[in-house]
Amino acid sequence: MQAFALLSRSGVSAVSRRWAPLFASVATGVIATCGVGLLLGPIAAHGAAFPPHANASPARPTYAEAGDGELHIRFNHELLAQLGLQALQADGRSVATEGLAIPLSSLGKTRLELQGAGLRAWQGGELRAAAGFVLADGDGTTRLDFRTLSLIPRRGSTELDFSGATTAARLRADSVMAIRASDAAALQVLSLDLRLAPEAAAELGQPGWAGLTIADAQLSLKLTRPSPAGESSCAVPNWPGSGDGAYAADLQLDGITAQMMRCGEPGCSGNACTCDGPGGTDAAVVIAPAAELSNPDDDNGGLPCTAADPCSADLPWNARFSPPRPPHGNDQHPLLIWNLYRLDADGGISQIGRSGVKHAFVALNSQCACADAQILGRGCSDTYASNNNDNNAALGARREVDPTQVRWGRCGSLDDDEVVPPNPDLGGCDGKRDASGNTVWSHRLSVRESQLDPAQHVGSRYLFEAWYLVRDDVNIYNSMGFIEVAPHWEGTWQLPPAPATAFRRGSALDAWAPPQAADPLQLVSSHRDARGQLRLATRVRDLGQGRWRYDYALVNFDYAQVQTAGSEPNLRVLGNAGLAAVSLPLPASTRVLASVFVDGDLLAGNDWNSHRLAQELRWQAVPGTSLDWGSLFRYSLIADAAPVSGTLQTWLDADAQQAGPALAALVPGAPGTGWIFSDAFEALLRGGTRTP
Repeated sequence: MQAFALLSRSGVSAVSRRWAPLFASVATGVIATCGVGLLLGPIAAHGAAFPPHANASPARPTYAEAGDGELHIRFNHELLAQLGLQALQADGRSVATEGLAIPLSSLGKTRLELQGAGLRAWQGGELRAAAGFVLADGDGTTRLDFRTLSLIPRRGSTELDFSGATTAARLRADSVMAIRASDAAALQVLSLDLRLAPEAAAELGQPGWAGLTIADAQLSLKLTRPSPAGESSCAVPNWPGSGDGAYAADLQLDGITAQMMRCGEPGCSGNACTCDGPGGTDAAVVIAPAAELSNPDDDNGGLPCTAADPCSADLPWNARFSPPRPPHGNDQHPLLIWNLYRLDADGGISQIGRSGVKHAFVALNSQCACADAQILGRGCSDTYASNNNDNNAALGARREVDPTQVRWGRCGSLDDDEVVPPNPDLGGCDGKRDASGNTVWSHRLSVRESQLDPAQHVGSRYLFEAWYLVRDDVNIYNSMGFIEVAPHWEGTWQLPPAPATAFRRGSALDAWAPPQAADPLQLVSSHRDARGQLRLATRVRDLGQGRWRYDYALVNFDYAQVQTAGSEPNLRVLGNAGLAAVSLPLPASTRVLASVFVDGDLLAGNDWNSHRLAQELRWQAVPGTSLDWGSLFRYSLIADAAPVSGTLQTWLDADAQQAGPALAALVPGAPGTGWIFSDAFEALLRGGTRTP
């Protein structure tokens, strides 16, 4: 398989015919990504000195013309199988898992507008592929013919249309991540999402499939006649905390969408990955987000930047295994996680899906003047597409992270000589990237079809949440956000935004228990200390006949008992367990009619046990489990007493010997009078005892 060309100051030259691992490394300024190498030039050492804050207003754009290059398409074969399709080369052979590399020629003037580190907009033109592909059904009959393939840039945007000569159907390329060489002699599109345009979906007889991303692609293009690049706003960066605290990190999430990436039994690949919708085989569904983010440009209106009123900082954004860089002397980069919640009609909340960790690797710096792809500059934005966030080489485990300080433990990680546990030598630590062993199911958010089936969860709502963890972030709540989605089956699981809803920053817990709600039967409390942050939402319902239902949703944002060895860049995370028990005060005279623990998964063996003690009710983790960072557990009970003010006590160990934070809550008081017992707990908590 032909690899992408290595883009250097002298232009485009062939490199290895083998694919390099995606997002493999940044070494002496070379980003290797899916066989794409981009020579950024020597990376300057950024000193600790910082100038007065300069407003990061967009610099004057520069222009260039695109020459010849190469296209590489990597199809989501599992999703295509679900759609009843397969990707074939122009000669009828199957497209390999690694993808399809195709030479490109520029026709006419394919003009680009550049700014900062990357592409601002296409200004017309056409790129003609030397060969193409077809999307065929299972029998090999062509459904969409792109054997004669052209890439048509959309003037004034970064998007492209993939068009064939014999069909009106199109594929639309968006979420374009493009950076240029430091001398503007080459452009590298590191990632884009390739979607079914409405015409293509209609031609397939499935209009509802419009917008599905079925592949990702990369481009390498030689640039000719570049105009001089403007000055970079992050040439001498203002790092978080610099200037005695005059600059602060405050990344914000601006929007997310959700898409099913594959469906089947974990471990399947390619054509073996299919599911049949509600009421069928109850296959697993993998979901990934596309995310937009930005680094605000707060310059205090031109007033001095101070610790009391800091300005926006430039944020380090270094790919894993890249050479150590300031400000931390490592390959520091943000991390992305995502979760799925179901709000049931009976009032319960369950976190039914959790992802692993996506490692960010490059900053696009859209609409700003920062020209360093390893820094997200002030006033700059970025995009990570669904396929990008679903890539094996970018995903890892939450156990490898110190969430409180947002530090990744490279040593002993999946990508640095990790040995399958038990691991007597704690794994390797040579700073060289190794194969992670990830499959298309590893470290994904996966739920069963029955967990999404509207017929099995009548009246339920679904919230999809994503969170960027950024080192030194002064406000984690605007770097996370959620949308309400409406799962439904249309030959594949679709997760569009629910009608009349919009993206909201903050925790998905806010939709279940708004922090500012004036409700005497609801209380939201938070805790923050050196170990991290927790939030507890209590909701109480009067069931009548002297019975009261209590729901406690406890979310662990980044609270962890972190144990490490070594120091950055050779850091090893030995442990990052969260909480292992919680307890509520409970008068001896108060009866608990039923209690429930909900962790959102379908595994009964890891459920915490509840114990009624003399003056408290306690839930304790089974060995090997804990409420870890990025997770929400719910503890529910029915008691014969009305609520009073109290606390929920957390514990660091299951034996409740090491106390954690205590959070304000509404708890059962002494029992009232006139109570008549009626055991309707199963009906009241329908869908809560287990989350099917």
